[in-house]
Amino acid sequence: MRVRSITAAVLFATCIMAAKAGSIVSFEDAKEIWRSSKDRVQYEPFAREFIKRQSFVRPDVLKGCYALGEEPLELMLVVVRRDDGSGVVAEVFADQASAKSECYIKSYRGFPLVAPPFLPFVLRMGIEPRGAGA
Repeated sequence: MRVRSITAAVLFATCIMAAKAGSIVSFEDAKEIWRSSKDRVQYEPFAREFIKRQSFVRPDVLKGCYALGEEPLELMLVVVRRDDGSGVVAEVFADQASAKSECYIKSYRGFPLVAPPFLPFVLRMGIEPRGAGA
């Protein structure tokens, strides 16, 4: 019974976070917001903080996402503020549907962060095949 109530609480929290993501309902919506905000002064420090945290926690590596395909992938991560003042990745959109993109989406949705400096806040994440550009 306890597992059901924990599962219900997680689902409820996920629904609340998705609602806070607002009108961002597609990869294209998220990318347009990213394009219009990526040059704001506050964007780069927050992006660096995300990279630092992501590099430490490595959720995509832990779940084996890199091994699921060789195709490059572009993700848009929608970050919202929680009621407690922290931030969280509420939604993740990929430029394509595949097992690899689904793995990344599951790895980053719900990823905790500091509060974003402005809303809506979208981070872009590009994944290249191992050895690309070498």
